[in-house]
Amino acid sequence: MVLGEVVPITINHKKGSVDKNGVYYPINVGYIYNPTCKNEKQIVYLLGVYDPVDSYNGEFLAYVCSKGDDDRIVCGNFSDSYSDDQILSQIDFIDRYSSVVRPCSL
Repeated sequence: MVLGEVVPITINHKKGSVDKNGVYYPINVGYIYNPTCKNEKQIVYLLGVYDPVDSYNGEFLAYVCSKGDDDRIVCGNFSDSYSDDQILSQIDFIDRYSSVVRPCSL
């Protein structure tokens, strides 16, 4: 996967939902299928989509390095751009100690 590539995302935590552990999701969070990840699913944070959705074709914006887990992907709306700090501020509800990097490919 390369930056800017469009990926089909399945959303399993819709914006505004609360999971069984009481975590509130202020953004849509889902996954893409990736055979190199645990359970073949890679977590995706979807930015710039302001309504809860079941699925979305999002643009690959950034790669999130996560300690002790599979790394995550940040996708967004085609016309939006985000700084690393803006991305981190939107995902800190669940990934408080991650760092964002922007690779040429994944």
